[in-house]
Amino acid sequence: MDKLTFLALGDSYTIGEGLPIQQSWPHQLTKMAALQGILFQTPDIIATTGWTTDELLAGIEARKASLQTSYDLVSLLIGVNNQYRAYPMAQFESEFIQLFKLAKNFSHNQIVVVSIPDYGVTPFAKEKDPKKIGEELDAYNEFQRQYCEHQNVPFFDITPHSKEHGANNVVADQLHPNAEIYKYWAKQVLLKVVEVFKVK
Repeated sequence: MDKLTFLALGDSYTIGEGLPIQQSWPHQLTKMAALQGILFQTPDIIATTGWTTDELLAGIEARKASLQTSYDLVSLLIGVNNQYRAYPMAQFESEFIQLFKLAKNFSHNQIVVVSIPDYGVTPFAKEKDPKKIGEELDAYNEFQRQYCEHQNVPFFDITPHSKEHGANNVVADQLHPNAEIYKYWAKQVLLKVVEVFKVK
């Protein structure tokens, strides 16, 4: 039986900035899935620290020739850098929809969207405006949640967990999550993976 394919689209939260790539949430997810008898190839990841939605769109275009034409699972987690750079909300909404449609075109089976964690609780953001960061990211996530609901696509809201546990569970940069936080994200997405791909 051929192994399943997985394309992960995003930014630093998808590559696990500050950690070995094997501790990123996409890689942890495939390891967890293997324990359930669901075997994936090594994930294809298009993500770079600092990317905004427009940069992810450009990154996908640049990598198109090296990608498979379709994947069993495609994930999308993007937007934190739009907020960080104070890009207009309308730009995020428009480009998120473009990215969602690209993800849909790449997937012949399942798409998942993961919410943006609240970095406002981290030590990195202490001298900034944590309340404003949280409120703006909540607005981004609410847009994504409603859009995914309308499209009947799973939206995994890991943001409440990040608000509760994100302050102390960071890597050396005092901003990005540690492996335990990514493990939680992977566990959430695993529920859908098992539902869709587990051999009955």
